[in-house]
Amino acid sequence: MNIMRNLKVNRIFILAVAFFLCHAHVVLGNDEKEVGADYEDFSIDDDFYQSFEQIKIYDPYEKFNRSVYRFNRVIDRFIIEPPAKFYHYAFPSPVKRRVSSFVSNLSEPLKVICGVVQLKPKVAFDSGFRFFMNSIFGVFGIFDVATLAGLKKQDVSFGSVLKYYSANEGPYLILPIIGPSTMRRAVGTGIDMVLDPVAMLKFKNHIKFRNYYYGTRIVIGRESVIGIGDMISKGSFDEYATLRSFYYQNLASKLKKTNKYE
Repeated sequence: MNIMRNLKVNRIFILAVAFFLCHAHVVLGNDEKEVGADYEDFSIDDDFYQSFEQIKIYDPYEKFNRSVYRFNRVIDRFIIEPPAKFYHYAFPSPVKRRVSSFVSNLSEPLKVICGVVQLKPKVAFDSGFRFFMNSIFGVFGIFDVATLAGLKKQDVSFGSVLKYYSANEGPYLILPIIGPSTMRRAVGTGIDMVLDPVAMLKFKNHIKFRNYYYGTRIVIGRESVIGIGDMISKGSFDEYATLRSFYYQNLASKLKKTNKYE
């Protein structure tokens, strides 16, 4: 899967997408009145996220999101879902856990950067030490020995960094390929891809390695929700609305489990 052929071009593209998302309320502003809900009660601010009640849906760009959703359905059906299903049924769970651990280990350097930018030295240190331990003693991250040693994974990204610096959550957005998100998380995802140290590595066949790395991440993510798409298609009158509700319920569940909203 040729996802990242030219790093410099893709960085420019990602930054342009991030810029577009930051200003989407201007580009897509005409769609706000087409949504039937009363958004006077749904502030873009994060205040209402501090409650342990179900997070309210804020989707002023529904027309745009539905178009992207239809595009994603086609891409998923013909390009992403087939290898994800093969991976799901062809490999035993122990093998899939090792692959997931390897891919997860490659995300640790980015978490170090997030910890530094977010002024959280413990996050940066734990992530850096996890990468060192798993890469050396865990056979390049195939085994998560750092967790066994008491170093838990840090759930940070540039989405949480933007939250730390008071960026609002923003409206619901569906991104091409990536899927459901919010304005802040979408911009954070773009920054993650630009500043990911793995994407900056230079060695023989590094582009091929990067393609496999991002491709594997997409397949693993899709494999984890095998069956959910069929359940949504068969069990709902409006697939888009059901997926949106499911996404916000996950945010609410995370809030209840962690007692915070990152």
